[in-house]
Amino acid sequence: MHAGMYFFDVGGTLVEPVLDPADATLRILDAIGAGGGEAARRDALAAVAHAYAAGIYAPSSPAGERALWRALATVCLDRLPGGARREWVAALEQALAGYFGWYRPIEGMPELIADLRRVGRPVGIISNWPPSLDALLAQLGFGVFPLVACSGPLRCTKPDPAIFRWALCRAGVPAAECWYVGNDPDADYVPAAALGMRAVLWDPSGRFAGSGMRRAGAVPELRAILGLGG
Repeated sequence: MHAGMYFFDVGGTLVEPVLDPADATLRILDAIGAGGGEAARRDALAAVAHAYAAGIYAPSSPAGERALWRALATVCLDRLPGGARREWVAALEQALAGYFGWYRPIEGMPELIADLRRVGRPVGIISNWPPSLDALLAQLGFGVFPLVACSGPLRCTKPDPAIFRWALCRAGVPAAECWYVGNDPDADYVPAAALGMRAVLWDPSGRFAGSGMRRAGAVPELRAILGLGG
């Protein structure tokens, strides 16, 4: 039986990074002319990484997300010669906000999503991400999802089951009739399965083979599990 809603995680499931955030930030600093020696840059990047980890899921609105990028730019530049000059902060903020180009779709996933839609199966998202998630997915070729449970606007991050419950409530479909595909056993598979959803672990590296979890190591295998064939 393949009725119900088909939910997907985003990072590591539908999209993957093509640029290391540290390398991308260094390129931006070079482009805007913000200098500094190796030690200063290393300290600046460490500060940004810490601030990013602490705040990335906090913004609940586009304005809040923009404020996050501004704060990260300021944290970074404060640790470099020249400091947080207004024009540098503005340039780095704009570049960080344009992070979409740092990601690409995982091969075969846009086609899988499109085929689910083509055969009339509703598809949604449950993901830890800031409010720009819809725009990212649209730009990367996934189109518009009618139901997106995004941690930023909901102020609730996986593995908290509340974000899954919110999505199920909005879908109006029993958990037992909903699929959920994600790449993290603890944040994705376990909470979804605990609620009775048909959880699938996306595991292309084979790291969790033999774990007893329903898993897919390749797109054709995932398509078969979801009833799409090869």
